Formats: sequence, structure tokens, C-alpha cells
Amino acid sequence: MKSLLTFLSISLLSTAALADDSPKHNCKVPIIPSTQASPVVRKYFDKHSLEYRDCIKKFVDEQHDIEKITSNSTAQALAHDSAEAATKEYNDFMAVLNERNENTHADEDN
Repeated sequence: MKSLLTFLSISLLSTAALADDSPKHNCKVPIIPSTQASPVVRKYFDKHSLEYRDCIKKFVDEQHDIEKITSNSTAQALAHDSAEAATKEYNDFMAVLNERNENTHADEDN
């Protein structure tokens, strides 16, 4: 099974390398709810935030694996760039979320 996944990954990477386009993840970014959101909405958001994190982590790990197993320098660069872009996207999402949470707590203190 693992060899099949490796083969499929290499095949997908080869296709992406030929197209000279970085692979993209299919992770769904959750919409950050308003500060007045109900507990149900916040629970839904928390669940989807964890799913988004796990999806990004899986994608980044897959790209790092591809980067390690291929000898094609273009494919390695594409995998590396894709992993970096996905990591940046997630970090940007978390920065917005953390800023919103800090502002919410600051408003509560006043």
C-alpha cells in the first residue's frame, strides 16, 4: 500500500513538474466567527480549525516526502515551495485568529 502511495505521489509530482506548477492542497480554510457567535458556532469552528490544521500538516508532510524521494531538482523545488506556501497560509490564518482573540480579551478587560 505504501509503495502504491509513493508511486501515485511521484506520478502526481511528475505531472506537476511537467506543468511547472506547484501542487496545491485542498484544505478548507474555516471562516472565523464573530466574537458574538454562539457556543455551537464556536464549537463548529474549533472542530473545523483542527481539521484544517491536520489537513495542512498532512499536505506539508507529503510534500516533504516527495522532496526527499525524487531526484528531479525541479520537482524537489516545487514540493518544497508548496510545503512552504501551505505552512505560510496556515500561519497567516493563525495570526489573524490570535489577533482577533487578543483584541477580544483586551475589550473584555476594559
